[in-house]
Amino acid sequence: MGELTAEGLRRAYSNKNFRKEMSSWIYSDLIRKRKDGIPTSSLKAPFPFSIILPYLVRFFNIGKKLGELNRISIASAPLSIAIFSKKNEPETWVRVGMLGEKVMLHLNSKGIKTSIFVAAIEMGLTKEIKRLFGTDLEPQFHFCAGYMDANKKYTPRRPVDEFIIN
Repeated sequence: MGELTAEGLRRAYSNKNFRKEMSSWIYSDLIRKRKDGIPTSSLKAPFPFSIILPYLVRFFNIGKKLGELNRISIASAPLSIAIFSKKNEPETWVRVGMLGEKVMLHLNSKGIKTSIFVAAIEMGLTKEIKRLFGTDLEPQFHFCAGYMDANKKYTPRRPVDEFIIN
């Protein structure tokens, strides 16, 4: 799965429109605070690199480097979990998302950290994933789990009430 994820990231970052959108989500928390997105501190980016990282993502194809870093992360994880389904439709996607969240919340409640790796699925490497797992089911979601020694800064979250429609 690590190799397939690396290939997915290489494909994604070779697309200028993808890089443009991704860069809009990354921000230096030394410059501004947001309630969503990816602060550079959560990526362990040191200052002053943290200030230029969004621009590097936007204008340079860093897919090969990111792919290798993700491949190493997946290969070193003690647990790699993939969720498959019979159908590939919006209702199934919601149910898979709910199942994934439930499993990750349970693991986190036991002190086990999780990290999502879906580039291979998102970039259409489903045939290769099916072959890897020996199944005809549709790959929907992939994440890794394990105990981490390092303290990691969590990304910001919006309060639930911001999403509730009265």
